[in-house]
Amino acid sequence: MNKITLLLLAIVLFSCKKENTDPVDKNKTVITINYTADVKPDSIVVTEKECIHWHSFKATEKVVATFSKKVPHIYLIAFYANGKHYSNEFWLDNGNPKVKLHLANKEVVIDTVYNAPVYYEFASFFKQLDAFDKCKDSLKRDKYLLDKIDAHFDDCFSNVVSANYMIYHQNNIDKLKILEHKIKNQNDSIKYGYMSDYGSLQNWLTPKKFKLSDYNLMDTKGMAKKPDNSSSKLYLIDFWFVNCPQCVADHKIINQRLNNFKSHNIEVVGISRDESYDKWSNYLKKHNYNWKNYKQIYPEKNIPTENLGITAYPTYLIINDKGHILKRYSTLKDVVADYLDNK
Repeated sequence: MNKITLLLLAIVLFSCKKENTDPVDKNKTVITINYTADVKPDSIVVTEKECIHWHSFKATEKVVATFSKKVPHIYLIAFYANGKHYSNEFWLDNGNPKVKLHLANKEVVIDTVYNAPVYYEFASFFKQLDAFDKCKDSLKRDKYLLDKIDAHFDDCFSNVVSANYMIYHQNNIDKLKILEHKIKNQNDSIKYGYMSDYGSLQNWLTPKKFKLSDYNLMDTKGMAKKPDNSSSKLYLIDFWFVNCPQCVADHKIINQRLNNFKSHNIEVVGISRDESYDKWSNYLKKHNYNWKNYKQIYPEKNIPTENLGITAYPTYLIINDKGHILKRYSTLKDVVADYLDNK
């Protein structure tokens, strides 16, 4: 009996050792996906999130997609069935990550991911930021973010981290300079690559004015005009678009607090990045919002969001009558706290 036990133990140890020493080619990414589905898909597509390289498969229980990525990256899987598609995305390490998932009730649900610590790292990233925010520990939060950039210096996960650092410090030039110093030597494929806000960072570090009269914008009557912001007051510029859920939610609050803004000598001006005039106009008519709203005109050489390096929505600017940008915000609640509730 003891001999059998020892023999079984030896087999287990040998198997574990063999599994751990299997060579893994880190110079590419070979993704193995096993799935179940409540509808039979017609085809399956696995691609990098930016959709430069992709693989298409017929419906099988397992698909294997190979990419040339040598670093962690974000990927997308899409199931096509009966003329519709259902998708999900996930971060995976290079090497041989394995994913188990299921398609049910028109949703692609990730069950388990193997050989890809970055998948779980991304899942915990925002939870950790929430924890720092709740305890208001900005020093530990900043160290966490900067250390995370170092850990992912050679892959685009660092761009996700940098973007969050920028949001926290969008009004602090010294903090932004710390970030710029840290990432300026990144490879250009990362620094100017997918999900990068490096261009916006450079823009934010360069003091700029924003005068409405410098731009041709479309008003709600469909006419191009150069709005005026020369009155002696502050202006809250709301950069938004119709399909932005947070923008839509914030508009309800702006509508409720509009008289408060006026009593604090702040005029609200909305600037939409929507391309469709009808979609934008119908939204405003439906809600009957009573503040000035304009839409960027395409194509135009002089576009506000491009000149200001705005890539996240909503974005709010507080400017004065001279066009000086006094503050940037990513949430309306911070605007309300600084300019309405605390004054």
